[in-house]
Amino acid sequence: MSTTEKTFHGYIETTRDSLIILEACRRGLLPRINRRLQEKERQLVTSGAVFCFDENESGIKRWTDGLVWSPSRILGNFLVYRELDKRAPSNDGVRTSCQNLSERQRERALVGSLTNSYRFKRNGLIKKSMSIVVNGVQQHLI
Repeated sequence: MSTTEKTFHGYIETTRDSLIILEACRRGLLPRINRRLQEKERQLVTSGAVFCFDENESGIKRWTDGLVWSPSRILGNFLVYRELDKRAPSNDGVRTSCQNLSERQRERALVGSLTNSYRFKRNGLIKKSMSIVVNGVQQHLI
Protein backbone atom coordinates (compact mmCIF):
# COMPACT_ATOMS: atom_id res chain seq x y z
CA MET A 1 0.00 0.00 0.00
CA SER A 2 1.36 3.42 -0.95
CA THR A 3 1.95 5.97 1.76
CA THR A 4 0.32 9.29 0.97
CA GLU A 5 0.71 10.99 4.33
CA LYS A 6 3.41 13.44 5.26
CA THR A 7 6.32 11.99 7.18
CA PHE A 8 6.36 14.59 9.94
CA HIS A 9 4.98 18.01 10.83
CA GLY A 10 7.32 20.57 12.34
CA TYR A 11 10.28 22.83 11.68
CA ILE A 12 13.55 21.30 10.48
CA GLU A 13 16.21 23.74 11.58
CA THR A 14 19.44 21.76 11.67
CA THR A 15 21.20 18.91 9.93
CA ARG A 16 20.73 16.94 13.15
CA ASP A 17 16.95 17.45 12.92
CA SER A 18 17.03 16.01 9.39
CA LEU A 19 19.15 13.04 10.37
CA ILE A 20 16.84 12.18 13.26
CA ILE A 21 13.81 12.20 10.93
CA LEU A 22 15.61 10.17 8.25
CA GLU A 23 16.76 7.60 10.82
CA ALA A 24 13.21 7.32 12.21
CA CYS A 25 12.05 6.59 8.64
CA ARG A 26 14.79 3.99 8.17
CA ARG A 27 13.67 2.24 11.35
CA GLY A 28 10.02 2.34 10.29
CA LEU A 29 8.99 4.71 13.08
CA LEU A 30 7.88 7.40 10.60
CA PRO A 31 6.32 6.83 7.16
CA ARG A 32 8.11 7.52 3.88
CA ILE A 33 6.50 8.58 0.65
CA ASN A 34 6.38 5.54 -1.65
CA ARG A 35 5.34 7.32 -4.86
CA ARG A 36 4.78 10.78 -6.29
CA LEU A 37 1.95 12.78 -4.79
CA GLN A 38 -1.19 12.71 -6.90
CA GLU A 39 -2.88 15.99 -7.77
CA LYS A 40 -5.40 15.76 -4.92
CA GLU A 41 -2.63 14.86 -2.43
CA ARG A 42 -0.62 17.98 -3.18
CA GLN A 43 -2.74 19.81 -0.61
CA LEU A 44 -0.55 18.03 1.96
CA VAL A 45 2.25 20.45 1.02
CA THR A 46 1.76 23.07 3.71
CA SER A 47 3.92 24.96 6.17
CA GLY A 48 5.60 22.46 8.48
CA ALA A 49 4.94 19.41 6.29
CA VAL A 50 8.01 17.18 5.98
CA PHE A 51 8.27 14.41 3.38
CA CYS A 52 10.95 11.72 3.20
CA PHE A 53 11.52 9.19 0.46
CA ASP A 54 13.96 6.49 -0.57
CA GLU A 55 14.86 6.73 -4.28
CA ASN A 56 14.77 2.96 -4.85
CA GLU A 57 11.57 2.34 -2.90
CA SER A 58 9.63 5.27 -4.38
CA GLY A 59 11.11 5.55 -7.86
CA ILE A 60 11.31 9.32 -7.25
CA LYS A 61 14.58 10.94 -8.30
CA ARG A 62 13.32 14.52 -8.21
CA TRP A 63 10.56 15.82 -5.92
CA THR A 64 7.59 17.52 -7.57
CA ASP A 65 4.68 19.03 -5.70
CA GLY A 66 2.94 21.32 -8.18
CA LEU A 67 4.25 24.55 -6.64
CA VAL A 68 6.51 27.01 -8.45
CA TRP A 69 9.91 27.30 -6.75
CA SER A 70 12.92 29.59 -7.11
CA PRO A 71 16.28 28.13 -8.06
CA SER A 72 18.00 26.46 -5.12
CA ARG A 73 20.54 28.09 -2.86
CA ILE A 74 22.89 26.26 -0.52
CA LEU A 75 22.37 27.00 3.17
CA GLY A 76 24.58 24.76 5.31
CA ASN A 77 23.77 21.15 4.36
CA PHE A 78 20.43 22.11 2.84
CA LEU A 79 19.19 23.31 -0.50
CA VAL A 80 16.67 26.10 0.09
CA TYR A 81 13.95 27.29 -2.28
CA ARG A 82 11.28 29.97 -2.02
CA GLU A 83 7.81 29.73 -3.47
CA LEU A 84 7.36 32.01 -6.46
CA ASP A 85 4.30 33.99 -7.43
CA LYS A 86 2.49 32.17 -10.24
CA ARG A 87 1.29 35.44 -11.72
CA ALA A 88 3.09 36.87 -14.72
CA PRO A 89 5.97 39.15 -13.77
CA SER A 90 5.16 42.85 -13.66
CA ASN A 91 7.32 45.80 -14.56
CA ASP A 92 7.95 46.76 -10.95
CA GLY A 93 11.05 44.56 -10.71
CA VAL A 94 11.98 42.65 -7.62
CA ARG A 95 10.05 42.55 -4.40
CA THR A 96 10.45 45.51 -2.08
CA SER A 97 12.97 45.12 0.71
CA CYS A 98 12.11 44.18 4.29
CA GLN A 99 11.06 46.92 6.68
CA ASN A 100 13.93 46.75 9.17
CA LEU A 101 17.29 45.19 9.90
CA SER A 102 16.03 42.49 12.29
CA GLU A 103 13.45 41.31 9.74
CA ARG A 104 16.15 41.16 7.03
CA GLN A 105 18.45 39.20 9.37
CA ARG A 106 15.66 36.72 10.19
CA GLU A 107 14.92 36.29 6.49
CA ARG A 108 18.62 35.74 5.73
CA ALA A 109 18.85 33.06 8.45
CA LEU A 110 15.87 31.22 6.94
CA VAL A 111 16.67 31.44 3.24
CA GLY A 112 20.32 32.44 2.85
CA SER A 113 20.93 34.44 -0.32
CA LEU A 114 17.39 33.98 -1.66
CA THR A 115 16.33 37.51 -0.78
CA ASN A 116 14.90 40.04 -3.25
CA SER A 117 16.03 37.99 -6.26
CA TYR A 118 12.72 36.83 -7.75
CA ARG A 119 8.98 37.49 -7.51
CA PHE A 120 8.43 35.55 -4.31
CA LYS A 121 4.89 34.72 -3.31
CA ARG A 122 3.78 36.91 -0.43
CA ASN A 123 3.71 34.69 2.69
CA GLY A 124 4.81 31.81 0.45
CA LEU A 125 6.45 28.61 1.57
CA ILE A 126 10.15 27.98 2.01
CA LYS A 127 11.33 24.52 0.98
CA LYS A 128 14.43 22.98 2.52
CA SER A 129 15.79 19.73 1.19
CA MET A 130 18.59 17.42 2.17
CA SER A 131 19.78 14.18 0.63
CA ILE A 132 22.05 11.54 2.10
CA VAL A 133 23.22 8.12 0.95
CA VAL A 134 22.48 5.20 3.27
CA ASN A 135 23.74 1.75 2.25
CA GLY A 136 24.22 3.02 -1.30
CA VAL A 137 20.68 4.43 -1.64
CA GLN A 138 19.73 8.11 -1.78
CA GLN A 139 17.40 9.22 1.01
CA HIS A 140 15.67 12.59 0.65
CA LEU A 141 14.03 14.92 3.13
CA ILE A 142 11.85 17.78 1.85
